[in-house]
Amino acid sequence: MQVQPTATPSSQQINGQLVQFLNYCRKEALSEETVNTKYKILRIMLRNNINLDDPEQVKPFIATNEKWSNGHKSQAVYAYNTYAKMKSIQWTIPNYPKNETLPFVPTEKE
Repeated sequence: MQVQPTATPSSQQINGQLVQFLNYCRKEALSEETVNTKYKILRIMLRNNINLDDPEQVKPFIATNEKWSNGHKSQAVYAYNTYAKMKSIQWTIPNYPKNETLPFVPTEKE
């Protein structure tokens, strides 16, 4: 008896969640750039085996991601918040203040 290879349930579930999310965002009339940004962030979370239906897994993933600036972490929070609204998930939104930087002011020589 030979078993034929099939797609893993987790990949099917991931694709289903993301397709559902994309459709929800489009119904909410979000711009295509916003939808793409939110989609990419959620895809990263899913690839790291984060259960999007559990905000207590999402919060530490965002908080401890050393590659992300506070601005990117805020975007991740907004992306997940949209997902949470879609799924009617209650959660407390963490705050990541932006790091203020001084603007570049060229000298007279420049």
